[in-house]
Amino acid sequence: MKKILLFQLIILLFACNQSNEKNPKSNSSKETKLESEIEKESVKNEEEIISDIRQKFKEINQNTASYQAKNIELMGESTEGGKLTSYYQNKALKKVVVSYFGEMGKSIEEYYFSENNVFFVFTQEYSYDKPIHVKDSRVVKVEEDRYYFHNSKLVRWLDPNQEKIAQSKFKQKESAIFQKIKELKQKLENSKMGDLNAPKKNDNHIDIESLFSLSPLSVFDQTTNGLNLSEKNDLLKKGESHSWKIMNRSKTKLAIQSKPPSSEVTLYFLKNKNNLDGLFFAETGNGKSSSMHSWKYFNESKTLQKTNLLKKFNANDFVSKDDQLPDSYEAGLNYHFIDDLTIEVSLHTWMEKEFENREIINQIFLKWNGEDFEEKIEKINK
Repeated sequence: MKKILLFQLIILLFACNQSNEKNPKSNSSKETKLESEIEKESVKNEEEIISDIRQKFKEINQNTASYQAKNIELMGESTEGGKLTSYYQNKALKKVVVSYFGEMGKSIEEYYFSENNVFFVFTQEYSYDKPIHVKDSRVVKVEEDRYYFHNSKLVRWLDPNQEKIAQSKFKQKESAIFQKIKELKQKLENSKMGDLNAPKKNDNHIDIESLFSLSPLSVFDQTTNGLNLSEKNDLLKKGESHSWKIMNRSKTKLAIQSKPPSSEVTLYFLKNKNNLDGLFFAETGNGKSSSMHSWKYFNESKTLQKTNLLKKFNANDFVSKDDQLPDSYEAGLNYHFIDDLTIEVSLHTWMEKEFENREIINQIFLKWNGEDFEEKIEKINK
């Protein structure tokens, strides 16, 4: 019986093989059609994945203002320093923004997370026509790359021209991105440990919010909206009031912007080297105009004392010997923080007839060293 069944099976297989040999085009057509359907399904699935990633990206950016933000200064990683800002929703990491500043440009990297796994990375490279700290420097080129991840795998990479990069290049880039994320998460973890070991507010420690609470409401007098005591309390408790919102904060800096954005007030604390006293500044911007207020802070009494801490320069400090002005000329000076410790001093020359035929050749910087401001005069590169 077994021999009969085996014989019938051999005949059946032979018949099937003969049928396939008689219709090779039919088989080829079926295989091609199947491959095409598989390819279409793969493209469809990828587009669904990309659509889902874009939706999650949109939701995070729409809700960023409601997340808890934490800032970390990055020292020694670029010529002009850097900053890392992380955003959390109920302790869940949602977004990390890393900024690096160089002499002739800057780079910004944005990482987006869902359940602690990255799903999108957006990078921007800015190039300037002159050093960033030089007045009137402008962006001449921006290059952007987009990286889409699914199940911890890079599934799409768009270059600055929004064109797809070949998958053959994914492995190396994917590895580099995951290594960078690992380093960033380590920085965040180290920062948390630093917070645990940091002195509390009642342990003879001063933070920028405490200084803001001590500052007078008159700091906001030159802004569009002004500020009342009720709104100030809302800013301190909630980070936002009816007319203002805290946009950025660190241990020594607090940036507050009006709603809608037309004015801003940025507070800075410059600590003394050998004690907890220091200098407190409020820089106010309102359109094209700006102003600077300064106080001495005394930690023992928890008080601010209004004072003029910044040197007043002469207009001739900014021009060549051939363009010297009379000593009686009153220079209009602008003071502006370019980082947490450095103030740039510039000369106001707009609509000043004395500068119709005079050229500004110098720029002046004041850098806090923990005891005093170090003065630095640099030639402007032409």
